[in-house]
Amino acid sequence: MTFVLTTSSKLPVGFEPRVSINYSKRNLLCHSFTGRARSLYRLVPIACSIKASAGKHIDYLTKFSSYLHNLAGQILDASPQPIKEFPWEKAKLMVEERLLVVGKNALTWSLIAVLIFSLVSDAIMAVFAGRELVAPLGLFIGVLLADLLNEFCRELFESKVKGGNNMQEVWGIGLFFVTLRFIYLRFRIPGWVLFCHIGNGGLMQILWLAKEMKQAKIIQNKEEVDALQPTGD
Repeated sequence: MTFVLTTSSKLPVGFEPRVSINYSKRNLLCHSFTGRARSLYRLVPIACSIKASAGKHIDYLTKFSSYLHNLAGQILDASPQPIKEFPWEKAKLMVEERLLVVGKNALTWSLIAVLIFSLVSDAIMAVFAGRELVAPLGLFIGVLLADLLNEFCRELFESKVKGGNNMQEVWGIGLFFVTLRFIYLRFRIPGWVLFCHIGNGGLMQILWLAKEMKQAKIIQNKEEVDALQPTGD
């Protein structure tokens, strides 16, 4: 990291210093202190080099980190016994799972909103452009392309989910179609009307696949719970 400082002096002779400062892990190096003193006869260059140790600064950071760690330990030791026995790790995992579920739901509804808006707007644009037949053709191509990418990801990543891909892979394909649509719509690349409908068809198929995977996972979990329950004679 380098800083350059320029100052002015009100000395009887003009003095124009320039300071360049470099930071390193161990030393604070201030070098290339140059200046020109204008006398009546000639310009006199002045140069010096200064080194200052930054070890104290690093020691302060280390001591501050140790102080915070010790303070947290003291607070935990002074806390009541129920707080000490509280399963913080389990609570952390539960919060992470809930946040993940909320994120998935938010992503699902966002993609649904984008799909509905895209279908309506692209259909209107196709009608005004006189390309009504492009809409069903693009949707059909998008559905086929989504299925092709789905099968490709299944073979490539060897998903653990029986009968389908991992949910993250499916959402990744959906984001690909959303990005494809917005790129062609933003830059108006030749054939953008067709590619917008292809993106809509792919996104529609991805949402359908995600719904089927969710239902299959619910049924699988229910079967596992039923298998664990003891059966009466």
